[in-house]
Amino acid sequence: LGILAYELALFRRSMTEGITGMAKMIGDNSAAALSFNDPASGEVTLRSLSADPHIVVGVIYDAAGKSFAQYHRSPASAGFGAPAVGPEGCAFQTDRLEIFHHIQLKGENAGTVYLQSDLLEMHARTRQYAAIVGTVMAGALLLAFVVARHLQHIIAEPVSRLSHIAGLVARERNYSVRVAKEGDDELGRLIDGF
Repeated sequence: LGILAYELALFRRSMTEGITGMAKMIGDNSAAALSFNDPASGEVTLRSLSADPHIVVGVIYDAAGKSFAQYHRSPASAGFGAPAVGPEGCAFQTDRLEIFHHIQLKGENAGTVYLQSDLLEMHARTRQYAAIVGTVMAGALLLAFVVARHLQHIIAEPVSRLSHIAGLVARERNYSVRVAKEGDDELGRLIDGF
């Protein structure tokens, strides 16, 4: 479970770094479109997001925070109302990852990029890791069961017989009863001593 939690944290960080890099690239490539007030060029830049099947929505805002160009992965997301420009950074929601990245042009804020990614890849990876962890745990439990049964035959049964004979001697004072020695290990020496 610790490995699973670590891998998921690592994947979240990797996902955050990936979407941050993508937002910076979109911001750099759309700075000219913003400066020349060319929304069509901004939309062409946003169309490059189609290379990533997990990006659901992309929006470029102008310096005033007004939607300048939009990208929607599917027609179903086309009715998406662009959120108000938020502070720069990434935020995980229950079903998505969102990022706002400010576009700088000559040291001034020229606009903002907003990207929204689904978490389907993270959920698939979680299921995959859970299956691996479950398989390893089941294998470990089966191995532990086999080893425990083997050790029961080697250790527990001779000790149980010795305990039974010791109880018989104590109750009936029958000192002629013997315990069969099965080996020359510590248990065999214990039986010899008895």
